[in-house]
Amino acid sequence: MHNCNSSQNQRKHQAVIKHALSRRSFVAVVSLVLIAISSWGGSPAIAQARPACTDFDAWEWAQSVFESDLKPNGSLDPDGDGIACPELPRGGFAPAFWTDAIPTDVEEAQIVRFIDGDTLEVLIDGVSNRVRIYRADTPETQNEHHCGGQEATNYAEFALSFNDTPGIVYLERDTNERDQYGRELAYVWFESGGDPYLLNHILINNGWAEDVDYGDRKYDAEFQTAASFAERNVIGVWSLCGGFQIPLASVPVAELPPADIADEPANVPVSEPANVPVYEPEPVVEEPADSGGCDPNYSGCVPLVSYDLNCPDIGFSVQVIGGDPHGFDRDNDGYGCESYG
Repeated sequence: MHNCNSSQNQRKHQAVIKHALSRRSFVAVVSLVLIAISSWGGSPAIAQARPACTDFDAWEWAQSVFESDLKPNGSLDPDGDGIACPELPRGGFAPAFWTDAIPTDVEEAQIVRFIDGDTLEVLIDGVSNRVRIYRADTPETQNEHHCGGQEATNYAEFALSFNDTPGIVYLERDTNERDQYGRELAYVWFESGGDPYLLNHILINNGWAEDVDYGDRKYDAEFQTAASFAERNVIGVWSLCGGFQIPLASVPVAELPPADIADEPANVPVSEPANVPVYEPEPVVEEPADSGGCDPNYSGCVPLVSYDLNCPDIGFSVQVIGGDPHGFDRDNDGYGCESYG
């Protein structure tokens, strides 16, 4: 993660990244040219063309491309120390450099809000949906607070602030369409400077999310490589916290390095359409458990709904007397949302 001495430097750095992201990916173009030359038996001198550091806007992008295939991308590390383009600013992110376009079988969605780093509220055809990002598992910010949780959410918002179409993303499905809590599962795509970006990959590759395999493997190799990249290069949560699943309270403030992206959270531009319903948690109605409106898995009256709830949505503590479909009981002691008394 990059280190800036002031908020002014941070804004300047973000502006540099945003300006540079407007360039079309030189790497993708070079790859296509080399494939064509190889097929046509072109000039060996031309075929030896290599990417240069000036073709990238951030170190994370150059290093990711460099590590993806060391031999043809060796020009990015002329001194052979394993670090590509050290002069590039840090804190940026790489496009989905294994493809040159967003998949065609996607569904357009409008972002309403981030619930946390890996869960969004979106509108699809005017209907509110809660979407859980495939594979990318960011630190908790709701019931159980983990080190890096807020920074991961801020980084997801930061990445989408470069979206060519503010507030609009494209959802790609895999085998499983919903998780155990009823949330829709999706790969979240957007474009910046005409290049395709996959938010799931950005969060994993930059160390703000773990790669958790729930059985959907459309981008299995890319995500596994991204997770190894983040850990090996000690970025994101690996730099801030030393690893994932670290309770926030167990990390002394003095030991935390500066979290640059958390200083000034980036807001995702969202243009609210007129007369469109926006997600609001269903009100808690105190009524007998046998009335049909309460979830039989909990004491009290947790609304019986098809989507996921968080503790702030209900505002009281519960005892788990069945399953725990909303994940209220984070420490598995039979009680959930204890902070609400």
